[in-house]
Amino acid sequence: MKKYIAVLLTILLFFSVSCAAENEVEEQFDLDFSVMDGPPNLDGFEFEIKFYDHYTPEDGSIFGYKQSTEFNDAVIKRINDIETEMNCDIVTTNASGASLEGTFMPMLIAGQHLYDAFQSSAWDLRPTIESGLLEPLSQVEDILNYKDSEKWGNWRLLEQGVWDGEIYGVVPVQWPDVAVSSGYMFLFNEKMADLLGQPDPREFIEDKSWSREKLGEMMLTYTTEDLGHPLKALLTYEGHFYDTALRANNAQTYKLVDGEYVSGYHTPEGYDALKWADDFLHVDYADCTYLPCPGDAERNAIFINEDVAMFLSPVTNIFGSNSEIPFEVDNFCVLPMPNGPERQGEPYTAVFERIRSHTFFPINGDIEKSAFVANELFEPLDGFGKEELTEYYLRYFFHDARDYYLIQEVFENQRYSFYSDGVRSKVVEALYAGHSKTVTEVLDSSEDAQNEIIKEKIVPTVESLEEVFGADVIQNN
Repeated sequence: MKKYIAVLLTILLFFSVSCAAENEVEEQFDLDFSVMDGPPNLDGFEFEIKFYDHYTPEDGSIFGYKQSTEFNDAVIKRINDIETEMNCDIVTTNASGASLEGTFMPMLIAGQHLYDAFQSSAWDLRPTIESGLLEPLSQVEDILNYKDSEKWGNWRLLEQGVWDGEIYGVVPVQWPDVAVSSGYMFLFNEKMADLLGQPDPREFIEDKSWSREKLGEMMLTYTTEDLGHPLKALLTYEGHFYDTALRANNAQTYKLVDGEYVSGYHTPEGYDALKWADDFLHVDYADCTYLPCPGDAERNAIFINEDVAMFLSPVTNIFGSNSEIPFEVDNFCVLPMPNGPERQGEPYTAVFERIRSHTFFPINGDIEKSAFVANELFEPLDGFGKEELTEYYLRYFFHDARDYYLIQEVFENQRYSFYSDGVRSKVVEALYAGHSKTVTEVLDSSEDAQNEIIKEKIVPTVESLEEVFGADVIQNN
């Protein structure tokens, strides 16, 4: 019965979108790029873009930038300049990310025009992408060049937003607060090293001694009562630790084996990463880890209050519009998950679940005019080009430039989790939920179900990536 209902809903969705498309009077906006001199005249076009934040946006904020801040002021100036130069109006609105799927999809299915673009940090965008409710960007590639990774992010970052041979979303990585807003890394309170007479952990990265074994040594060193209060070495959500350990051992969600994509977790490198992570948290250093891990709202406070020395944290806790750690912890450094045996000598990596500003264009709008506005809007903000932005970050957010450049390395090499497609629940969550099964038992019992997800959800994504960016690019990286 459930399968019948799902099929019926799919048919209704297709019919609704088709009817909406047939009833829509499509506006033609053909431009000859060869004779265009300067920005186009958009004839009073109103471009409305909605920003869905993971947190409830503050009044007066724009794209997550708080009112009366330098970033907010720079965005306002950019909007005013474009409105004058391109003869258009830009309307920005905010909403909570949790409301995206509930309000967005039903109204688009009904044929309503909501807005011309939206940015979202929601991790469950995949149903929308697969539904045909977003405009493929191939039709405006001459206007918005999504292959420009310096401006819109590399293929790893855009992996979430491809389907059916098309790419639907881009990430404006040249804007502040964005290019390092995802991925999990260890934040370490340097005060603890000073109090215990220990070296700066950054030196382990510098001298290339950073390893699983070195992380284990830190677990023992920083679990102590010698500082006048109990100190645990590590606070982490288990799912993030396992997921990051997998990527740090080159165990991705999928792997090409003998010409076929299969689950990357059910491989020798996947087993090694999961076995190491499971033993690390629950056998070797169980007494050094702050478990069970509390909810999001409490984790920052535990680190700020010096109850733990390290925190496996999303990097949004440094750069995000709601970050507080840089202003509450006097001196902290950033450390990556150590590379496992299958990733030795390669750049450090991480796993991310959401991108703060993944930008999409719904159907029922004017994709060409919208692409013109978006392409101009998301140029580097005045006064915050690459060099100026780096200087700004180093002045206000970091105690050591090595932290910033390490995050940049991780950002370039991080991978999407495919969390909403169910890959974590079959393996990672099954492993740490109750700890009633060994790694081998979990992998054996989940392999068929995991490969079914790979076949139905991931393979179409990978094939689309190959079609958009080139099979040689994807398979060799």
